[in-house]
Amino acid sequence: MLSILLGCGLRRAELASLRKEDIQVRQGHWAIVDLVSKGNRVRTVPMPIWVKGTVDRWMTSAAVTTDESSGLSVDTEHHGEQESPKMSFGM
Repeated sequence: MLSILLGCGLRRAELASLRKEDIQVRQGHWAIVDLVSKGNRVRTVPMPIWVKGTVDRWMTSAAVTTDESSGLSVDTEHHGEQESPKMSFGM
């Protein structure tokens, strides 16, 4: 999350609304597309390759996959009687 905030200059609300599908290749570069910004402006934000690498590593370790019903599926770990998700935001 920090790499996206710092590397792409996103606001907290923009990060919270980010979806996996929003990260795309545009004109040969990674970008966050159709991001609804402050004042309901839609913008495309370039994503540095080091940020994309960090996001890819996080999604692999969190076992983020696409699910037809909700759009995302996240593996969970069991810690005693509590179930704790590996993913903390909807990306």
